[in-house]
Formats: sequence, C-alpha cells, structure tokens
Amino acid sequence: MIRHILLMLLALLPCVRAAEADREAAVNEILARLPLRLRTRLMLGGNYNDPGQGKGIFNQTSACARKEGMPFLNLSDGPMGVNALGSGTSFGSGLILASTWNRELVRQVGKALGEEALAKNVQVILAPAVNLNRDLANGRTFEYFSEDPYLSGQVGAAYVRGVQSCDVMVTVKHYLANNQEKNRNFVSSNISERTLHELYLAPFRAAVVEGGAWSAMTAANRVNGVFVSDNRYFLTNLLKYDYGMPGIVLTDWCNVRTGAVSARAGTDLAMPYRSVSPYRELENLVRSGRLAESAVDDAVQRLVRTAFLTKATAVPGFTPADRKQGGRNIAAHQAVARRMAEEGIILLKNRNSLLPLDEKKLRSLALIGKYADFRFYGHRIGGSGWTAPPYQSTPLSGLRSRLGGRVKLLTPAYDEKNMPETRRRAVEAARSADYAVIFAGLNSRGPGNPALNPPDVWDVEDGDRGNLDFPPEQLELIREVAAVCPGRVIVVLSGSVFEVRDWIDSVDAVLHTFYAGMEGGNAVADILLGRVNPSGKLPHTWPRRYCKTAGFVSGRPESDQRELKEHDVFYSEGSAIGYRHYDLRKLTPEFAFGHGLSYTRFEYGEFKLSSRTFAPGGTVTAAVAVANSGRRRGREVVQLYAVDCRTRARRLAGFEKIELAPGESRTVAFTVDPAMFGRWEPQAHSFITAAGEYELQVGSASDDIRRCGSVTLTADTPPDPDYRVIQAEAGSGSEGVRRESGREVDGEALEYLVFDTDRGEAAWEIDVPEPGEYSVIVRYSNDGYSGPTQKSHGPVKSGKLALDGEACGEYVFQNTRHANVWNYDSVDVMLATGKHRLALLTPAESRGLRVDKLILQRIRRRFPKPAPRAPDAPVPVSAQESGDGIAWFPQNASGKGWTELASRGKRLTLDLPADTAVAHRIALRYVNDGDVPAPCAILVNGVPAGRLLLPPTGGPECPEVEETANTVPLTSGINVVTVIAAERKVRIAAVGRAGGMGDPDVRPPELLYSRPAAGGTVTRREPVTLYFSEAVEPGRKAGKIVLRCGSEMIPFELVVEEKTVKLVPGREYIPDRSCTVEIPAGAFIDRGHNPVSGEANPLAEPCRISFAADVP
Repeated sequence: MIRHILLMLLALLPCVRAAEADREAAVNEILARLPLRLRTRLMLGGNYNDPGQGKGIFNQTSACARKEGMPFLNLSDGPMGVNALGSGTSFGSGLILASTWNRELVRQVGKALGEEALAKNVQVILAPAVNLNRDLANGRTFEYFSEDPYLSGQVGAAYVRGVQSCDVMVTVKHYLANNQEKNRNFVSSNISERTLHELYLAPFRAAVVEGGAWSAMTAANRVNGVFVSDNRYFLTNLLKYDYGMPGIVLTDWCNVRTGAVSARAGTDLAMPYRSVSPYRELENLVRSGRLAESAVDDAVQRLVRTAFLTKATAVPGFTPADRKQGGRNIAAHQAVARRMAEEGIILLKNRNSLLPLDEKKLRSLALIGKYADFRFYGHRIGGSGWTAPPYQSTPLSGLRSRLGGRVKLLTPAYDEKNMPETRRRAVEAARSADYAVIFAGLNSRGPGNPALNPPDVWDVEDGDRGNLDFPPEQLELIREVAAVCPGRVIVVLSGSVFEVRDWIDSVDAVLHTFYAGMEGGNAVADILLGRVNPSGKLPHTWPRRYCKTAGFVSGRPESDQRELKEHDVFYSEGSAIGYRHYDLRKLTPEFAFGHGLSYTRFEYGEFKLSSRTFAPGGTVTAAVAVANSGRRRGREVVQLYAVDCRTRARRLAGFEKIELAPGESRTVAFTVDPAMFGRWEPQAHSFITAAGEYELQVGSASDDIRRCGSVTLTADTPPDPDYRVIQAEAGSGSEGVRRESGREVDGEALEYLVFDTDRGEAAWEIDVPEPGEYSVIVRYSNDGYSGPTQKSHGPVKSGKLALDGEACGEYVFQNTRHANVWNYDSVDVMLATGKHRLALLTPAESRGLRVDKLILQRIRRRFPKPAPRAPDAPVPVSAQESGDGIAWFPQNASGKGWTELASRGKRLTLDLPADTAVAHRIALRYVNDGDVPAPCAILVNGVPAGRLLLPPTGGPECPEVEETANTVPLTSGINVVTVIAAERKVRIAAVGRAGGMGDPDVRPPELLYSRPAAGGTVTRREPVTLYFSEAVEPGRKAGKIVLRCGSEMIPFELVVEEKTVKLVPGREYIPDRSCTVEIPAGAFIDRGHNPVSGEANPLAEPCRISFAADVP
C-alpha cells in the first residue's frame, strides 16, 4: 500500500513543480510592479484606519499595493479557535490537543480551524505554539504541547497540515525558546548549540519540514543575548535556507526593535502597524545604503507568495470560487471538538476502579467546587488563547442532560469570599451523597477574591506563576471533603499543572482536563459515567515537587521564582528536561510522561525486530502485538522509546494510537531508522548517529515499559553534505588573535580564538567542491555587556569577511552578554569550485571578540530571484525661481500649499528627486509668523543632515528660503527628506536642492564647521581656518581679500589647502561675533576691493563662507 502511494506521489511531482513554477512567475509579475516605497511599506502591518484596509479585523497586512495586485491579508489568533469577528467553535488548549496523542484527530482539529477561518475571511491563523514546556510555571504552559520535542513536533505538524489544507496559512510560534513569560520582551534564554538543535529547534523543524508550515512568528525574547527577530542565523540560515520555509517570518506584536538589523536578519513583516515602528524607516535605510535592497526584495517576494498560497481573492487569477468552503461552528466542528476533549482528558488515578460511576446504581452525586459550572472561555483564558464560543458545556450541564431527574445532583454554593462557609456546605453535601466530585484547579484571570485567586494560580499570557503550589483554599476543601467521604471522592482538575502531593493520597480517582474547549463539560460527564473510555496521556511529566524540575533555579527559595528569571536564564541542564531529567537524576515524579489510565486493560505481546543490525540508510521494523484484555472498548497509545546503550539517555521516538474492542488484538509496527538515535554534533553541524548498540523500548508510558529489544548500527551516519565546519583555531594564518579554551552554557568544553588587538585577522583555507551560493556563518561570543539595564542591547562588534583578499560582506556581532554564551551571524557569498581563502578582519572596537568556528552552508534556493523593483514614481517639479539656483519640489502632505508642524517633534516627509548621485544642500521654503527663529532638524534618507534656524518671515504670506550649511549626499532617484520641528511651530511649503560639485550653475561644497582664533580681542595677527566637506580647488595660489569685521575693513590673505581655507589677517583687529565672507566668481581680480591681489587665480564659482569668532 505504501509503495503504491509513493508511486502515485512520484507521478504527481512534475505537475506540482509545474504549478509551482507558474505561481512563482505570477508572484514576480506582481513584484515587478512594486517600487521601493510600496515594497518597504508592505513589510509593516496594516493600519486598520488606512484607506483600503478591511473593517472588523484589527490585525491585517498593509493594503498599500492593492492596485498592483497585492491584497491585504487578515490575521487572527487561533490556538483554541479563530477569535476574530465574533463567535466560533472553541477547541481545547495545546496541552489537551497533545494529550490525545492522535495525529489524525489533531489534523481534523486543524482542518476545522481552517474552515472557521475561511468563514471569517481570515487568511492567516497565528498558531500553533510549539515551544517546549521546560518550566511548568510558565504562564503559557497551557498553550504549548509538550516537554518532548518529538511529541510537540508531531502534534504541531499535524495541526499545520490540517489548517493549511484549507489554504489558510499558519504561523508556527513563538520561535525560539519562549519558555517563560516573566520579562519575556527582554529575558535571554541561554542555550548550548547541541541543546538548541536537539530540543528547542526540533518542533519548529518538524512543523516546517514535515508539516509544511508556510510561516513562523518570532518570540519576543532573546536567545543567547540576541533578540530572535535580529538573528540572521535562526531566521534565514535555518528557517529559510535549511528547513525550506516558503513564506514569511513575522514578529510577535510590537516586538521589532531595529530596522536594518531585523530586515537583514530575515524578519519579513513587523506586526502590528505602529507609527513608531523601526520598519517605517526601511525605505530610508535602503536609499541611504544602510540596508541591502536584496533583504527587502526577499521579504516582499515571500509576502506576495503568501497571497498566492492562501488564494487571496484580490490576487490576479483568483476569485471567491477558488477558495475552499468554510463554516463557523457547524455540527461537524462541534463533533471534532467533542472527540478532542474525550480523547484528551486523562485518568490519572483510579483506586479500586472507582470510575466509571454506575448509572444504574447511582442515586445522588455531590458536585463541589468553583469549576463544576464554570465557563472558562471568553476572556478568562488569557492572551491569544481567548475564544468566544456560542455555548459552553460545563460538567454540571453535561451531567444534568445525561442523568435528568433520575439522580439527585447536590451543588453547594461556592463563595470565595467566605470559604469556611463554602467548605461547611461542601462537607454536608458530600456526606449525604453516594459520591463527591470536586472540581478544582487553575483558571485565567478572576473573577473572584484576589486574595484567594491571585496571579500565582493563573494560567495566562504575559505572566508566570511563582511556583507550582496548589490553590490553598481549594486544598483545604479537598482535605475536608476527603476526610468525611473515604473511598468516595473524585477530583476533576483543570488548568496546566501544580503540586498535588498534599492531597493526592486522600482521594480515590483523579481526572485531568487541562482546558478542554466548549465541549469539555460534556466529555467529562461521559467519562465519569463510563459512556466514553478515557484515553488521554500526559504530554509532560507531572512533578511531585517543583524544586525537582529542570526549570527550577536550584539553591534559591521556591516560594516565588519569578524575580530570579528576570534577565538571563541559563539552560545549564542541557537536554535533560522533563522525563529525561527524571531519568538522569533517578527521580520519581508524581505521574510519568505518557501516563494515562483506561477503564480496560491492554496486554503487550512479543516484541519483534525484522533485523538486529542495520547500516546507515537502512531501517528495521519493530512490531508488537497489543490486545484488549478487558470488557470495554478502549484506545491505547503505544509508545516507542530509543535508548543509547552507552549513556542510557532515552527519548520518545514513535507512538501510535489504536482502538480495540474487548478481546481484539492488533500489531503495531514502527519503522526504525538511525535518525531516531542521532545526536547533534557541533563539529559537523549535523545530527550523527554513532555506530553501536541501541535499545528500543515499547510500552504504555515512560515508566510502564512492557517490552524491549536492541539493534546495532554498523557504521556512523554521514554528516549533512550541505554543511562544512571549520574550527576557528585551525586557521592558516592569523594576526592579533590568540587561542583560548572555555565552556558552553551546559559545561561542554570549547576551543576558540580571541581577537585582542586593534586590528585582528584570522584566515582559513577552504576547498569548494561545488560552485554556487554559500553562507559563511560565524559562531561568536561578545560578552562586552555594559548597558545600564537589562533592556540595553549592549555594545555591538563588527567584522569584515574577505574572500581571496577582497572584502565581500560585513558581520554584525551583537552582544551575547556573557563569555560562555555563543551566537551566530552570517554573510552570503558566491563561490567557484576550488581552493579559496576566507579571512575575518576586525577593527579596534571589536577587541575581545571570541570566534568558535566558521560554518560553510550550501544555499539551495527553491524559488527564482525576486523581480527588480518598479522605478520610483516621478515627483512633480515646480518652475525654478529665477536667480536662486534651487530646484523646488512642492510637498503634497496637506494640499494647502504648506504643512504646519505645530509643536516640537512634529515631522513632515517630502520627496526630493535627483537625477544622479551627487551632494547638494537642502533648501526649505517656509513660513514662520512668530517672533523668534524656529529650529528644525533635517534628515535625508533617515540620515541627519543638520539643523536649520528658520528666522521669522514677518507674516503668514511671506515665505522665505533657508539652506543647510553643508551638502548632503543624495542618491539617484527619490530621496526622502524629513523635517522635524525642534521647538515651535513652523510651516513648510516646499523642499529643494541647491549646490553640488560638478554642476557649474550651483555652489561648491559647504562649510562643516569653523575654528576661529581663540579669545576675545585679537592683539596679534592670528589666522582663521575654515573647514569644508570636500576639496576646494586643491593647489590654488594665495590671494588677498578685504573683509568687513564689525565697522572695520580688514585685509586678509587667503591660503586654500584642499579642504581648508586659511584667512590670515593683515593687521590686528577686534573680531565681531560673526563674519560672512561672500566670494563671488572672479573675486581675486576685483581691483576695486583688492588692489593687491596680484596674479592669483580667481575662483571660478561663487562661494559663501560663514564663521564665528570665539568671544567671551
């Protein structure tokens, strides 16, 4: 059967490739219509209030290019349900999805979410969240899937396949290592290279490579000192080049901190729209040469591609009929939500088979606790997980609908403000009932008594719990009820996880529901009554004590850990989190990973292996027969674990969920390949499985292993051929560097180079077997952190990459904050076959930089290069005013002929075209009807170009002109001039350009600053030197000129030396506070004013010089 499917897929491959080629051609057709301004504008989220944007959905991409064929896309949070535009089906949280251990069911949930998105005209769902649950006190534990990278990756991939089968795009989040909410916008998760690849990258890799995710969302936090949205290695080298993600990288909300660095790194879309976003400066960054245009081109090509992947109807060639059919809260979706809850609820304990309750014998039932009739959904599930379902079943409503009037349901009132009375009522109800069911646990955000329901016991985005303590008032409630009803107490828990050791032995049965969606109450009722057999399994280890988990900061008080995780969290445990931590430490948890009971029994037969040995590239089939030996139909999750016999390190390597009738047996087979046992080897930048013996374990939970077998790999698996690692200390030549040794975050030893002089150079010889495009990745540490707070970026170091002696790129070595914390940056180059010399050159400010290794990555681009941008739209030119030499370009911001900058900080942006790249002064036509000058700052393409003091003009109808003192380099095409009011109101009518070397009709370079003689009264002949931005006719002969200084006419000798003009006074004089030197063309032969000028060469161009004397 599998062979038949593979043959069918191979037959379809040419058709798929042809369709992809047609799509990419259409993508580039739209791209070719987009000028730079539209391209950069698309990289910032859409402003809800802008013309052309959609109404009703706050989160959108920009509609600025709709005329060119690029529509805006609607985005919605959706981990538990598409929450935009009103009500819809509310599915369960990430934890209960993973608790089903059922890939196909998760895919169906994803498909239902995709259909709900279609019904709401949503093209992008901001889910799934696949981060690992390293620290169970994390406020978003309930949103994430598991502590295990394989389970998280499998659930995430299934979710992705379901959603994207509807042509709705997912955004896999929060990339990367968002494992706590405390100070999430600045905290650094410091992780070794091996741990990153084996654990924290693994679920994202599976979601993209196996699930086919089109998009990812960056986390707000730093990883190894660097914000993820600024990290080129994580975003471009891994997500895009290695994993092959075809769509966009977008930020979490309000979490782009830089413009050029983030765009260069591969952050394609900054969300949401913000007037202060650094991405508003992208156009300026490109025009001023501070950002390579190729970064913008790649980002926008990906954005346009998403419009085609989602079949957005405004894209040419797509109509509403091309989109698949959606549905909101339809019966099929409700059925999927019900089944998900049924299969995700976990039976943790069932002493003496107390459950299920026998409906035929049941006469009365006490339902106790806040959550018996609590509606979790709406805004009580915090952050992106909130939903608005049309109805919510609760355990009380579910039991009432099933039991009717046959069973008396006792529901004592629950009053958080009077807990003694609440407990008294609960005990009284429990005494008089056949059984007492207590509904307890966590919820997000009130309502209730803050003293009894504080944030410590919330599950909520943007906040962690300080510990895993059970809510104290509920603990007392369970104790008192259990004391009066021995053998008859059932506890139903909600929320993520908490310590239960203080009461678990006093009760008889425990069900855990996490957050089970709007059908959760019905599912709880059916499981209590035995109408559904529970089959959920724990997706994480349930600890007995928080202080025994990997997320706990050892040696510190455990009452509240939040303040200990403010700035840096060191993942010193390496890969030993969750059950791996318990295995390594030989600890016993409260409930093991994979644990979950059933109302029936499953027996495991012989474990058979098709072979005891296999080679790299080969596989072994492992099979076990599983039989239902009980009297009820049930589902079992058969779990496969891979064990390295040398280290005894164990990992989940496979699982299958099967359903069996009483007496039925089925063989479950797993395909075992060497990758199941692989370790990340930093020296090869690859997963490698070493030759040797490995054990396979199969069972019902990580602590319930039923059968074992072993296989032997005959040889090491080869490294990834697209990577080559060059250890830094293995260079062929160096200058100003030294060799040192140190350790990783988790203690692993390292050798590296330290650049410790004002000019460092390290070189390496490489042999390139295949011509093409490569990325040269540098792994570095920059621990020069000296920022005033944890929010500081810290000092950045730099380095140039030279290929065969020619500079070919520049690295940005951002701050890693600590010497044992390492990060990456990369530069892409084209390499021919054969030997080459790579060199890293560092300036003085990069002293102290540590370099561990170079990683040469082969780039294999799946898509064609982005089409060149359309030319800038022309800017209308007004008629030049006679005699002023200024080309004026009217602004178009107000349509009134001027724009008023009413107060300090107000700004105006104007377009200033230039035919060629040349330096000009910037001129403003303005009106200042005040009494004092109005200062303003001028920026050209985002670069400061100086300040202008705009004197009063005498009235609103009297425009004047002022020019910058220095010339500013302009680029060919559009230049963006920004005018910012510094203190008070001013009106700007137009911007112009004046001056410029090489233009005979305009003025030469302008004065940068002056350095006149020091002191007040000059009593001797002291020269004044004026400094210019460019050379002024170098080699000019000396001349003489008479200048007015106050009331005196003073002869000066002029000496022109490249960029300076030295004025030497002919006699003693008292300088005025300022002098203006007007040197017209031919000034040196004007004998009327300078009879002693002699044969000096005249100036060919006019020149205005202003300087100020230093006076007290």
